[in-house]
Amino acid sequence: MYCPGCVHRGHRPLVIASGAGSASRHSLGTPVFGGMILSTVLNLFLVPVIYVMIVNLRERGKPRPLGGPTTARTPTANRN
Repeated sequence: MYCPGCVHRGHRPLVIASGAGSASRHSLGTPVFGGMILSTVLNLFLVPVIYVMIVNLRERGKPRPLGGPTTARTPTANRN
């Protein structure tokens, strides 16, 4: 989060530029600023969702043991 945050803060003056040459700065800063925000949001939310979907699809394809799901039981001492 530090690297995208620094890029966002560094390009913000280009987006809100005014004065001589502000049109060229604005046209350069806006796509870079918007692209970094979009890529940050996609990396924070979309990548983990896709990962979970792939893991679920892999587990769905695994063969299950006969007799249904089993739970491991630990042996207990006799309580007489």
